[in-house]
Order: sequence, then structure tokens, then C-alpha cells
Amino acid sequence: MFKHKDPSAVSPGEEKTDAVLPAPTKPEEKKDVSPEAMRELAEKNLKWSQIIYEQNRRINTKLLWLDIAQWVRITFYIVLIVLAIRYIPPLIQNFSKKYDNLTGGTAETQNSPAFSSEICDFLALDPAKCEQIKTLVK
Repeated sequence: MFKHKDPSAVSPGEEKTDAVLPAPTKPEEKKDVSPEAMRELAEKNLKWSQIIYEQNRRINTKLLWLDIAQWVRITFYIVLIVLAIRYIPPLIQNFSKKYDNLTGGTAETQNSPAFSSEICDFLALDPAKCEQIKTLVK
């Protein structure tokens, strides 16, 4: 990763571009550590390990609930789509039939007495006005 160059190793035409790092030093000699200090370090390490374990346990629990919520959400959307596929086409057909009857979809439906009665039922007209509509449709 780091290149240690000798400053005298640079050729005369070359400029110094890399910073020269000092040569590595010898590692410090290990000092004798008392058993009490080792015990204290081990206890601190154990406490930190317990804290980290508790944090990881809480994080895993939260991730589990997030996964469960995601599956519930996906299931809800799938159920909505299935219900829509099941119930919307008959509703659209029923609506289109009524719309065709009201707008005069075909000549046969316009001349039928059922067409004029559907208009009267849809608009909730009194009988005199229904008779006027029947004469207009004929």
C-alpha cells in the first residue's frame, strides 16, 4: 500500500512526486500486564460484548417485524387485485348496459317499451312525464 523510497533513489531527471515515508520502526516491546489489569480488561470486553449482543437482538427483532409487515402488505395488495378481477367486470358490464340503454345504444332498444320505462325509473319521473317520453321515443 505504501511505498518506502530512499530519497537518494530518485533519478536526476525525475521530480519527487511521492512523499517519502520514514522507514518502519521496530514494534514496541510488550510490557508485562498484571493479572488484575487483564481481569479488568476481560470484564470490560464482556460488558461491551453483552451490550452489542442486546443491540443486535433488538435490531434482528425489528427486521423480523419489518419483514412480516412487508408480507402482510403484499398479501393485502394481492387480495385487492383478485377481488378487483372477480367483481369489477360484472359491474362494468351492468353499467355499460344501463349506459347503452340511456344513450340509445341500438335502434332496437330505443324503440322498446323497456327503454322508456328505464329512463322513467332512472330519472324518477312522474307518470305524466313518462307518457310524454314514451310518445317521443316511438
